[in-house]
Amino acid sequence: MNQGAAREAKDLSGDPKAAGSRDSENASTAVPAALLAEWRAAEDRLYPMIMVRPESYERVVRLVGETTVELQLACRDLPSLVDEAPRMADRVRRLADESALGGQLDFALIGAAACLMRYRQLEAEMHREQRIHQIAAAVAAGATWVVLERGTPPTTWPPMPTTTLEMHVASGWALEQTINIDGATGAPQFVLIEVELDPATGERRPGDVVEKEFDDLNQWRSAIADRRHKIESDH
Repeated sequence: MNQGAAREAKDLSGDPKAAGSRDSENASTAVPAALLAEWRAAEDRLYPMIMVRPESYERVVRLVGETTVELQLACRDLPSLVDEAPRMADRVRRLADESALGGQLDFALIGAAACLMRYRQLEAEMHREQRIHQIAAAVAAGATWVVLERGTPPTTWPPMPTTTLEMHVASGWALEQTINIDGATGAPQFVLIEVELDPATGERRPGDVVEKEFDDLNQWRSAIADRRHKIESDH
């Protein structure tokens, strides 16, 4: 194995049997940061606004839904969604007229909220495809584990909330390793969750979830190593 391949075949523990692909381009990099912030701000403004205006609630929710359905057909990827953004107010106005839902509504705000909804759908599709590719690469490499989500190292200072998800390739059993930060003290809290995923897609399967919490980093790491060994032994 060359040096590049060896680096690809190591997970956070340095185990050469585990494989993870390099992070793909995040969905947010395909959308200008200012535009994404505009969409999020629109959602933050829209729904509290209609909660105090019940006469508008049903119309707004329906228009956001109908606009999102249109975007599913018109915008198959993020670049096309970005291109469509300047025309969203006109699109919503047309839909409102066709459905007799007009009136005192902010069409631009509704359009931005629909863009954010479509963005989230496309982001979820990208993440699913990325996981499928990661798993396929791990299978081809004969890896035992694949890192589906790579968080920041637990030794980062100051501590940061983060999650790493690694899946046992053969069985689909996965270890979700999360660091939370206590809001009152700022101290890190370490969580280990064991879940079953679809070994082909990385999607979560229904069933019980085993969760354990630790205050000590070394105990958390030891528990991860123990569970990894047990899963390998069982499968």
